Formats: sequence, structure tokens, C-alpha cells
Amino acid sequence: MGNTINLAVFSKILESINLIEKSGINYTFRTTVVKGLHTSSEISALHMRCGKHYAIQNYNPEIVLKPNIKFERFSNNDFKGSLGKYAK
Repeated sequence: MGNTINLAVFSKILESINLIEKSGINYTFRTTVVKGLHTSSEISALHMRCGKHYAIQNYNPEIVLKPNIKFERFSNNDFKGSLGKYAK
């Protein structure tokens, strides 16, 4: 389905997050959530890590980088219900 990352890549991502947080610039970390790839508990953990600087957006099948891969968006009820508190 999607791409996975290894520990070395994940470590680089965390390093980048730390650099951004310490930079003093205004920032927001954003995740496009996809049904079947993301869970409410994963989003909650990311929000706990990034706090008020974290937001999600629902997957939009109209705007894609790889049209040959089909993903599913969360229904409006699911997105607004269990995930809506993280949306901005």
C-alpha cells in the first residue's frame, strides 16, 4: 500500500522535528490521514508528541501523488468524531 520507513529514516525525522522545534519559527506538523493506514491511537500519540503544533487533514482522492494507488478517506462522521479534535 503506502511506504514504510526504517529506524534510520525515522531517527532522521525525529532529528528534523527537534531542529524545527528549537528554531524559534512558527510551525505546524500535519498528517494526511488515510483509512486503513492510520488509527485514532496513532494520531493521539502524534498529537501528544507535538501538542498544539499538530494537525490532521482527511485524505483527498482528488489530489494524489500516485494515482495508481487507491486509498480510502475517513467518512465525514468518523473524521469529525474520533479524529476531529486533531483537525485544524
